[in-house]
Amino acid sequence: MFRSNLTLHTALMAIVCLLFSASLSLAQSCVYENLTQEFSYGDTLNSSGAPLSSAHLVFQQDRFYVNQKNRLDPNDLPDAITDSKQARATYGRAVKSYLNANSMQNISVQSLVGSNYVVVVEACGSKSDPTIRVVDMRMENNFEDERQLRELETQKAELAELEQRLQERKVRLDQWEQQLRDWERRLADMSDTPEVPEPVVSMSEQEVLKTDFLSQYTGQDLTFIFQSERLDLVSVLGSKLYCDMAVPAWQNKKSSSDLNARLMNNMYLSTKFGSANAVFATRHRIDCVAGFPSDFDRNQAVRLCQAHNKDQNRRIEFDDLGLPISFMTDGGKWLLDWSDFKLKNEVVTATTFNGIKTELFVCVDK
Repeated sequence: MFRSNLTLHTALMAIVCLLFSASLSLAQSCVYENLTQEFSYGDTLNSSGAPLSSAHLVFQQDRFYVNQKNRLDPNDLPDAITDSKQARATYGRAVKSYLNANSMQNISVQSLVGSNYVVVVEACGSKSDPTIRVVDMRMENNFEDERQLRELETQKAELAELEQRLQERKVRLDQWEQQLRDWERRLADMSDTPEVPEPVVSMSEQEVLKTDFLSQYTGQDLTFIFQSERLDLVSVLGSKLYCDMAVPAWQNKKSSSDLNARLMNNMYLSTKFGSANAVFATRHRIDCVAGFPSDFDRNQAVRLCQAHNKDQNRRIEFDDLGLPISFMTDGGKWLLDWSDFKLKNEVVTATTFNGIKTELFVCVDK
């Protein structure tokens, strides 16, 4: 009997030790993560559209839009900590405690709009309802600098590739010129009659006409209107040299039902002669919440809409005559080909480095 009680007591003690060990292991299971957050005006509103009253609620609401609704601002990054309602509420309280402890409790909701923060958090316990502590918080202002640096590196690489291609073309041109001289010499040797030199014609009548026509666009402030699908843009705009005639006709053009085409069909590039910077923007601003039909993926529509609603500065290059010949976008470099410029419709072909082509209607800004 005594031995039986001792055995039972020993078993109970072992179970208690195992439970205590498991509880201690769970309590000590902590992870650290950087939460990268960008705050837009939409983050300052709750799900019903009412404005939030405190800064820590904006931090919490941003995580709801990112992890629950997949509605990201350009510099937002998802995280694995605040993907439940309980975790986001705990995160909001942790941010509030951090702001109070660091004399930052007076940060206003509106001052967060347009800013970027990196919040270092410690999360312990269960994934669905962890305890969260904010370890550090800092404002980041170098996202745009990093983007411009990457763009500059891309431009350098493209320039090096272009220089290499030009050098290869020069070598081939020298070879062709040498071959042409050899043929001319052989023909001269085979001919029994004296060669009669032909009159030198510097430019054909058609080339003169085209040069005179292009002179209307050289050294001018120009606007390039995009079309992303094979509709006859010229049939809508006609031949309109000046933008105050072409743009109203373009604005009345019916958009495609395709989302990407609809956004691209609103794009234009505005250049200033002599300036290396151009404005790449939309002629119409689109309501990013209610501006699309119900059959569009709303998260995709909002992300694309917010990106296309921003005016963007772009680098542009001119040739010796003062005509724009290339410009940069987020997708890479576009080359403008004026060689096949139509005399009856002001259309220039634009080509990317990977062969994508589109036609741009050109008009002169008075």
